[in-house]
Amino acid sequence: MELYLARLRNGLQSFYNMRIFRALSVILLAFTTPALWGQTQTLDYYRNTGKIYVVIAVIVVSFLGIVLFLINLDRRIRKMEKDLNQK
Repeated sequence: MELYLARLRNGLQSFYNMRIFRALSVILLAFTTPALWGQTQTLDYYRNTGKIYVVIAVIVVSFLGIVLFLINLDRRIRKMEKDLNQK
């Protein structure tokens, strides 16, 4: 039983790490692609009209939502592992 739990824990941990790696890769790609295309006119427009703060706020709120979701998910997984170890 302990071997099964150890394998399950390792599998969940590697799956969790892979998901974080994929999420960070997508975020990195999303931020670097427009810079590579050289589209600075849009950013200049947002800066001149003062809407850049709205864009930054949306990005920050989205990032915080993802972080809070991952923290909540981690707590649930730890609770489930703790329950399995007690049984």
